[in-house]
Amino acid sequence: MRIIKIEIKNFRAFYNHHIVELAKDGERGKPNLLIYGENGSGKSSLLLALQYLLESGINNLDFEQYKNIFAPENEEGYIKFFLRQNLNTPQIVHEWSSTTRTTNDPDIIAASQAKGILDYKRLLEVHFIHHKEPEVNIFELLVHSLLGQCINDLHPLQRTFPDNWNDLLAIVPKQKNHKRKIAIFEAESQIFNQGLRAKLNELEQKATQLMEYFGYKIVISLHFQGITFDNTAKYRDDQKENCIDNRKILLNIKFLEREISSPHHFLNEAKLSAIAIALYFSSLLIAPKPQLKLLALDDIFIGLDMSNRLPLIDIIKDQFSEYQIFLMTYDREWYEILKQRFDGNKWVFQELYCGKITEDLEIPVWKQDTDYLDKAQQYLTPAPPQAPDLKASAVYLRTAFEVILKKFCDKHYLKVKYQEESKKLTTDDFWQPLIAYKKDGTLFLSATCKQNIELYRTLIMNPLNHAQISQTYGREIQEAIDAVKTLKHELGI
Repeated sequence: MRIIKIEIKNFRAFYNHHIVELAKDGERGKPNLLIYGENGSGKSSLLLALQYLLESGINNLDFEQYKNIFAPENEEGYIKFFLRQNLNTPQIVHEWSSTTRTTNDPDIIAASQAKGILDYKRLLEVHFIHHKEPEVNIFELLVHSLLGQCINDLHPLQRTFPDNWNDLLAIVPKQKNHKRKIAIFEAESQIFNQGLRAKLNELEQKATQLMEYFGYKIVISLHFQGITFDNTAKYRDDQKENCIDNRKILLNIKFLEREISSPHHFLNEAKLSAIAIALYFSSLLIAPKPQLKLLALDDIFIGLDMSNRLPLIDIIKDQFSEYQIFLMTYDREWYEILKQRFDGNKWVFQELYCGKITEDLEIPVWKQDTDYLDKAQQYLTPAPPQAPDLKASAVYLRTAFEVILKKFCDKHYLKVKYQEESKKLTTDDFWQPLIAYKKDGTLFLSATCKQNIELYRTLIMNPLNHAQISQTYGREIQEAIDAVKTLKHELGI
């Protein structure tokens, strides 16, 4: 099941009516969405629209509390999800508004419980909040959040760990001489302990596997002794958990064959971030999977260096192919890198800007991001009455050419000339390894395609990208666009 369209009206930053189109009628659609958005453009509001619609059926959220403050009182506001199981099934609409709520549907509730919505602040919960402590205790984070949808397989009623924990709180003995109630609690806590240990072992294994993406020889271990009844604690109805001892799951690691019990005091930020990513993503991968599987990442790359960013892309591509992904960033350069690394057949690329209706009223402004080749064609043959812009067309054509070369060289691990400053690399630095590349002893690129590209690199893409007077006409640019399209086809980009 996939979201094929989102409609938002008068929700937080989204004044008036906005549509995010992921698939048109009769099309399979591109399930994933990558958004570049400048600060203040509405990225966070979009993330909350996803989160709150899913949660509205469980938490009974009041839409009026989140309605855009500039919207007229008599004007409605809503969030709508349009979903489809596959191309041949009818679409299903779920709405959350002041007057309508159809989000108590089992599929929406399951999606809400199993959704992955993550930003960089949540990654810091794994280690940063413990920076003054000798140990990293993530009991609360695991039991109530990361393993929130995981089932205790040893529980006779197949309870989730948060539900199992609440069951234990309900039977905490009030006095230390209640031997029968203590025995009941201890028996139930043993089921909790054994089931949690089994799930932690599963989480450890998966998280350690994900650490391999980062190239770190780190083994993650989660030490849990098991909770017990503390008969020395004072019973209080509002703090029953104080009567439960050993509420600890300690994050330890083995790094270069050495046991480290205080990783937050020993490892650098890159390794700690990698551990946090591995734990969060592993918790999703070992949890039960709903029909609608969503992963929403809001500027998760903000605090990550390139050594963590690129492996994270590989994890998303390899491990979350069944998920519908919403990925947002304010980093323009990183957005362009992501566009190159993600399959354009599976992703919609959009840009979000901050526009103004009046001097004081700002609204998100959507811009559909199109392929550079398409942009080159649009500037060359615009819809009337606009006139062709040959220079703009050639600039986008050159950019498209560069992107294609870089993608192919990256995909086939071709050796490219080293430059300390990557901006100094030229198209020729990528073109020469490409035309020399052989597959099964045969040149990968046809002689005709190579000849045409060589011709139009000289006549079109170089002169028009400089401040030179060019006598190039539209026909030659069209032929150059066609040559680059052929190159793209032959390379399978």
